Amino acid sequence: MDERVARETDPVYRAAARIAGTIAYRPPADPMQIPAVLPLFLDVIAAEYLLPAERCLDDCMTLAHAYAQLGIPAQVRAVDLAIASVLDKAVISRGTLTPRWEDGMIHGHTVVWLPPGLLDRRYRRAVSRDRRPR
Repeated sequence: MDERVARETDPVYRAAARIAGTIAYRPPADPMQIPAVLPLFLDVIAAEYLLPAERCLDDCMTLAHAYAQLGIPAQVRAVDLAIASVLDKAVISRGTLTPRWEDGMIHGHTVVWLPPGLLDRRYRRAVSRDRRPR
């Protein structure tokens, strides 16, 4: 197998490439760097340890605690996921707004909810403080 093809199919390489792409296209002072990089870093860890795909609740809880350590209030919420095909407009629904436990596994999907505009407000305050005359 071609080395390039092997590298591009490696889940750790692909997860690391997503982090590099996120960081490369954002200005260094962009406040969205913090929430954008944490899930991608978690993706690298999951790929490295070959964790199962059915781990959204575990990942969301980990991210919510990580954001809390940074002072960002986050909530884990159940979601109903709908996937729409661009070609034939078919919609596939996954998850439910009322998840349930069965045989030690949750049936449903979760996301981490961050308050809208929270990071923008913090960023604007920090910039305005730095620009005051001294």
